[in-house]
Amino acid sequence: MNDGDWIWSASQRRALLLVLVLLLAVMAYRAWRYTLYVPPIPTSPGPLADELSGAIDPNLADVGQLSALPEMGLKRAEAIVAYRTEYQRRHPGQVAFRTAGDLARVNGIGPATAEGLAPYWEFAGKTGP
Repeated sequence: MNDGDWIWSASQRRALLLVLVLLLAVMAYRAWRYTLYVPPIPTSPGPLADELSGAIDPNLADVGQLSALPEMGLKRAEAIVAYRTEYQRRHPGQVAFRTAGDLARVNGIGPATAEGLAPYWEFAGKTGP
């Protein structure tokens, strides 16, 4: 291709390339010079965590007890109670949760959350998962 086939002339292309290289260099310097350290967010216990005397059974606990757990909150506690109620309606005489992993079946609670809360659970006299 000769210069007649390009939209920009050779000197314009060189100037644009120089501007882009300078811009990239400035951005790289700023990224290197002004690194920002963001510490991990500490998890805090729930507002009623001090009221917990020990591990609780999610098959028997009410919304207030469940929402006292760290990272649980009212919505997740209500979801656990709703799931438990529906499960017991469909399976009379059976418990909805036998292990911490069973709580992952509740909408809004994943396996990591369920296992992270394992020290707070008690299933039929057994503490933890």
